[in-house]
Amino acid sequence: MAALEFDQVKDLDRCIEQLLQCKPLSEAEVKDLCAKAQNVFVNESNVQAVAAPVTVCGDIHGQFQDLVELFRIGGNCPDTNYLFMGDYVDRGYHSVETVTLLVALKVRYPQRITILRGNHESRQITQVYGFYDECLRKYGSANVWKYFTDLFDYLPLTALVENQIFCLHGGLSPTLDTLDHIRALDRVQEVPHEGPMCDLLWSDPDDRCGWGISPRGAGYTFGQDISEQFNHANGLTLVSRAHQLVMEGYNWCHEQNVVTIFSAPNYCYRCGNMAAIMEVDEHMNKSFSQFDPAPRRGEPEVTRRTPDYFLAAQQASPVRVLQPGLRNYGGLRTFYGRVTTIQCQESNVHLHAAVKEDGAGRVLVVDNGGSMRSSLLGDILARVASKHGWSGIVVNGCIRDAATVHNIPLGLRALDTTPMKPGKGEPGQRDVPVVVSGTVIFPGDWLYSDEDGVLVSPEPLEFADAEQLEQVRAMYRPAA
Repeated sequence: MAALEFDQVKDLDRCIEQLLQCKPLSEAEVKDLCAKAQNVFVNESNVQAVAAPVTVCGDIHGQFQDLVELFRIGGNCPDTNYLFMGDYVDRGYHSVETVTLLVALKVRYPQRITILRGNHESRQITQVYGFYDECLRKYGSANVWKYFTDLFDYLPLTALVENQIFCLHGGLSPTLDTLDHIRALDRVQEVPHEGPMCDLLWSDPDDRCGWGISPRGAGYTFGQDISEQFNHANGLTLVSRAHQLVMEGYNWCHEQNVVTIFSAPNYCYRCGNMAAIMEVDEHMNKSFSQFDPAPRRGEPEVTRRTPDYFLAAQQASPVRVLQPGLRNYGGLRTFYGRVTTIQCQESNVHLHAAVKEDGAGRVLVVDNGGSMRSSLLGDILARVASKHGWSGIVVNGCIRDAATVHNIPLGLRALDTTPMKPGKGEPGQRDVPVVVSGTVIFPGDWLYSDEDGVLVSPEPLEFADAEQLEQVRAMYRPAA
């Protein structure tokens, strides 16, 4: 790419300064920035060479203030050479500002920051996990979302630090045993549901030997023997990756053949984890800096059609009332219990496993993104859940077999029914905050459902009778 002209540099510096104040750029500025960035990324390799010293970072997920804290601890770009391993958007308050800042820094200092693709840098995933909705809310259209998701197709898949440390978002692939095989991939496309490119963004290390089926429904799990073999065959000392929450911010595994780095502290503003960055010096010595969340200053208060993912939970009352729309389908019209959550995308992999667990005193809340294209469960899984003692299941999506599930002793609420079976989308995650009917629901919350609606509370509620329950509901019902 040709060197930037003086006016372009000046304009980029202004944009970066504005973004550091957490102020979004205009739609026209984003369009221009993404066009410039594409010209940078198109010339980078699937295995992008990176020089040491370098600071390696994991998931950010729209936690903008924590990204600023990361720069405070690690040093400002370009003073510090950075390598980010993906997942810049979704889940947090400020995906727009986060990804825009990183892209602006890339255009301004292309040799001092490397930005890899994560599994969330995807059209399909961002429509479910928050970035799409945030773009609509902040810009009034999906144009900015389209500019960025088109740009994501050009992001490098992996990086190689001094021919020794292999960096990527997810993990290894059974069809990619050399770096040259990775270099040969055609990366300019939406993230596939399967195949080698998918594996690089989705796979996880595991304690098992060999390859395993990933519970995520995409990618694989791989054992120590696999990582040792890959490192030996390619002359590597380490695989550095992100993709998984680790409570200390970083975690060694496979006898230090693999390290996981996670750079979003107190993930989803709820998980209580530390974040970390890995600093590699000119002699390839590795050290880690851990950090806690940045102070929250001036987070926006906005009226949302659908609250931003995970982050509308700070309501005046601890008791939340779900908006109307969830219909009763099960044999139990009144049910309650402690919440276990699943977030998915037209896949019932986690649901299928969860209903076989002991569900006594528990309610399963499944966020399928409100999809009407497929059902997540029918009478078979409903019977399994009832057999294992689940009090109820709430589905932000569809079910099937309505004619028979109403005879099963299980609370069951969903948006609607469809005969279509589950799809092959992202299986998602368990035990993460979800948004259902305009309300954030956290793992460990308590959910109460009867004929009139659904309440959620962080603590168990005690009701003497149905009349008392209705009095509480009326107390917290939003004004018309």
